[in-house]
Amino acid sequence: MPYYSAQISFEKKGQTFHCQSIRKGNTSIGFNARYTPISEVFFPKKGTLDHWLTERYCLYSTDNGGNIYCGEIHHRPWPLQKVDAEIYSNTLFTPINFDLTEVKPIFHFSEGVDTLIWNIKKTRF
Repeated sequence: MPYYSAQISFEKKGQTFHCQSIRKGNTSIGFNARYTPISEVFFPKKGTLDHWLTERYCLYSTDNGGNIYCGEIHHRPWPLQKVDAEIYSNTLFTPINFDLTEVKPIFHFSEGVDTLIWNIKKTRF
């Protein structure tokens, strides 16, 4: 997904996190939600959707010329928690005509992991 400049606010009240993002230059595109971790930490088992979604070991980027770059990543498995969450608004996909109003989102929370990232290299496809 492409990155865009945005005005972002992130606040923690007790155990609940509130986040809001509004794209600079187009205030009709944004995201507003709150979430609270509700489970013990778990590590997704190989072969599960949770594992596939979180265990990524490379990143991709492009330049203005359309060249694709790849960088190797190393980290320990993500310690995840299930969350109670509510999305108040999500118009991030409006510009590409994706309607997500009927899609049930998948939520996870993690305190994070330390990550090593190697230099990115131009890929050839």
